[in-house]
Amino acid sequence: MARRSARVLGVLGTTLVALVLAHSLVFLVRYGSAYGEALAHAGHDLAWTIAVVSSGVLGAGLALAGLFQLYRLGAGGSMPGPSVGRPDDPGPSLTSRWLTTSVRLAATTAILLTIQENVERAGVGLPTPGIGLLLSADYPWAVVIVAAVGLAIGLVVALYGWRRDVLVARLRAARRVSPPAVAAPAPTWIPLRPVASVLGRARGLRAPPRALPT
Repeated sequence: MARRSARVLGVLGTTLVALVLAHSLVFLVRYGSAYGEALAHAGHDLAWTIAVVSSGVLGAGLALAGLFQLYRLGAGGSMPGPSVGRPDDPGPSLTSRWLTTSVRLAATTAILLTIQENVERAGVGLPTPGIGLLLSADYPWAVVIVAAVGLAIGLVVALYGWRRDVLVARLRAARRVSPPAVAAPAPTWIPLRPVASVLGRARGLRAPPRALPT
C-alpha cells in the first residue's frame, strides 16, 4: 500500500512539475521580458502562484526521497558478504524507459496545458482556441517546448527507476546465494564419572570380612 501511494505521488509530482515548467517556458518564449504582465493578463492569479510554489516544493521533495532511496539500496548492496551471483533481469532498458516516460509526460502535459489555458482565457474574457491552442499563434513553439520538457523530466525519472531496479536485482541475487543458516549441533551426552578422592577412599566404609571357613 505504501509503495503504491509513493508511486502515485511520484507520477502526480512529475506531471505537475512538467506542466508548470512547460507553461512557464511557453510564456517566456512568447513574451520575454513582459512575462509577468502577460501571465496576469491571461488570468494567472494567486492560484497559479500557489501551483508554481507547490510544484517546486514537491519536485524537490521527490528528488531528495529518490536520492535517499538509491543511497539506502546502494549501501545494502555493498555490504561485505559472499560473492553475488548473476542478478535478476532489472526489466526494460534505460532507453525504453526514457521513451515511454517521455511520451506519457509530454502527452499528459499537452492535454493539461490545453485545458488550463482555455479555462483561464475564458475566465478573463479572451477568445479560446480550443483543442488547437498549442498550435495557435499565441503559443509559438509550444509543442516543441512540451516535447523537450517531457524528454528532460522523463530522462530523470527513467534513470531513477532503472537504477533502483538494478540495485534491487543485486540485493535479491545476494540473498539467493547467501549460505543457509545451519543449526549448531547439539552436544553429545557424556556420562559423568565419579571423581577419585583420596579422602573419600580413606574415610569410606570397608566391606564386611569374609566368613572364616569352619
